[in-house]
Amino acid sequence: MSTRAELGARRPTGKDRFQFVMASLLRHNRRSVNQIFATVLVAAMVSVGSGACQGRQRGQRHEKGQAGRFDSYVLALSWAPAFCAQEDSNRSSRECDARRHVGFVVHGLWPQGSEGAPLEYCRGVPPVSHAIVEDMLKIMPERSLIQHEWRAHGSCSGLSARDYFAAVKKAYSRVAVPQQFGYHGRRIDAKPADVEQLFQAAGSLGDAAGVRVACRGGELTEVRICLSRSLEPIPCSNNLRECPASRVLVRPIP
Repeated sequence: MSTRAELGARRPTGKDRFQFVMASLLRHNRRSVNQIFATVLVAAMVSVGSGACQGRQRGQRHEKGQAGRFDSYVLALSWAPAFCAQEDSNRSSRECDARRHVGFVVHGLWPQGSEGAPLEYCRGVPPVSHAIVEDMLKIMPERSLIQHEWRAHGSCSGLSARDYFAAVKKAYSRVAVPQQFGYHGRRIDAKPADVEQLFQAAGSLGDAAGVRVACRGGELTEVRICLSRSLEPIPCSNNLRECPASRVLVRPIP
């Protein structure tokens, strides 16, 4: 490491400046250095956790709004086999563990604006408590996803974390996954409208217009259920994106 005298004898480089600053910090306030490294580490962990969430939401338009000011909800159910097949997904996650045979999982409960796009990041919120996270792992696959959905969409609900995730569970309880999507090792090839009809019939969701299939490259990625603020089935907004494919492939549960 260069000394102060050596630095005066030649033009200091960026490396010299960095070493000098770090040496000063270590000499005068070792605790500050530890705090800097801790902050960097936490930021890196959040970035890794958010990567899977962004991969799940690719292509979905969002808008920023005010907490509690929204028209309806969308319950998004992600098809785990499709998510885990993405190159940027975390194949070591609980959701992608082939021994668990995971099919549909709750991606999130999204407050919808008047334009039909999910609202996000309406206000700053504290992290979800450990107790709530552990409880939600029964239907949501990852701790990082639970925290992300609370920050991104729960913050727009106007609810506390406890009440928001109670609403997620209540919304999910309305849905019955059709038996065709069970663990049987077979691929499904179907029209998006047929998939929507299956969910409508299995879950007493009223009209099939209240169910939308999301796809990517002709492959089913999510099923989205449109709900009122009181979590009753309603027709989806015309602005809610529909799968443009004439048929979708549904990967089998491994």
